[in-house]
Amino acid sequence: MAQSPSSTQSQLEQGWKTLRVDMNKLRSDLSEVAQALFEAGKSEAGEAKTRLQGMAQQRLDDVRKVLDTARERSRSATDVVKQQVEQKPMVSMLVALGAGILLGALIRRK
Repeated sequence: MAQSPSSTQSQLEQGWKTLRVDMNKLRSDLSEVAQALFEAGKSEAGEAKTRLQGMAQQRLDDVRKVLDTARERSRSATDVVKQQVEQKPMVSMLVALGAGILLGALIRRK
């Protein structure tokens, strides 16, 4: 049996309404998914930031330890040089004179 044109039109209109409702629901669901992904990304970014800060702090601590060791060695070497100069002032002056002559010769060559 054939349907009347108004019945067919009514079914089409109902189909369009249903499609619109479904599309709006889909749009809403996609928006919620996007928001959830955004929040998850923020959380991951926060955790990554915390990890990177921890790693940077560890590296900074390592650099500080190396600098402290270098300072201590420098102080120790300076103390040794001071002792040598105090114990043997003439030898120290001759070494300084020789180093000055050598540096002067190297500089004049250029």
